[in-house]
Amino acid sequence: MQRQLTIFLFLIAQLVLGQDNQYVKIPGTAYSLIPPDGFKLSSNFAGFENLRNGASIMVNDLPAPYQQIVNAWTPEALKTKGMDLTSKEIVDINNSKVTLFHVTQPANGTQYLKQILVFGNENKTVIVNGIYPESSKDIEASVKKSILTIKQEATLNSNPEESVKFTIDVSGTGFTFTKNMSGTLLYTMDSLMPSDRPTLLAGNSFGNIITENKQDYAEERLKKIPGAVNIEIKSSTRITIDNLQGYEIIAEDQIGSDSILLYEIILFDNTEYYIIIGKAKQKSNLLEIYKKTAKTFKRK
Repeated sequence: MQRQLTIFLFLIAQLVLGQDNQYVKIPGTAYSLIPPDGFKLSSNFAGFENLRNGASIMVNDLPAPYQQIVNAWTPEALKTKGMDLTSKEIVDINNSKVTLFHVTQPANGTQYLKQILVFGNENKTVIVNGIYPESSKDIEASVKKSILTIKQEATLNSNPEESVKFTIDVSGTGFTFTKNMSGTLLYTMDSLMPSDRPTLLAGNSFGNIITENKQDYAEERLKKIPGAVNIEIKSSTRITIDNLQGYEIIAEDQIGSDSILLYEIILFDNTEYYIIIGKAKQKSNLLEIYKKTAKTFKRK
């Protein structure tokens, strides 16, 4: 089945463009594609970005069946994630199916258009997300043409941790790498996503962040994590890691009968920031592990 998926990706690329010399390998993945004009490899996530118009192409894969993902992406389900489905098309190539979703989503006062290519098999789903502001709708055709060129490189091994511009060391903590979600590394103790056990996230911001009160920003950022109910900040202190200043925030949330520990490190680098978030039940006593891991953060 893996061989069929590889052949299928190659046929898509040849059918769409019929050329190979413009392909660019995507670090941290086993894939390559021909990016549109003006798009360069991103140092923030696995994919490409156009800084002039704020557009990007992100590549992710999920350890889940293709048909399960496609069936779950109903208009109602997408709407709960802030996206409106405008259309969906199925492309049948060599007896294999590719689903292309067209959605819109507002973010930070800007309306974005997304073309999301979804394909895979019963073991894995690959998601190629082309995103651009509505004001740049003129690149819609070139983004579609580009994402349809994606192919798997037989000589590349997928190492999602290579696609980000920082490192953290989780050795000896019980955490293992589970997934790269658009430039955010997810670590769990059971290799599952979602996980009912402790989790650790590490990532960085996209674009410029302008704020006068960085401590308030850090605290509000923590309160917006998915699933938060009633977060109470226990402490918020200055910290320096890798010569970057920021804040260490320890908080608590109450979900049902469970008291949840939330740990956040946010480090500011000019108008960007790096963030580490740990989440666990209080009785797991992981605070010291989160602190130890955060101190291993280094920029590449």
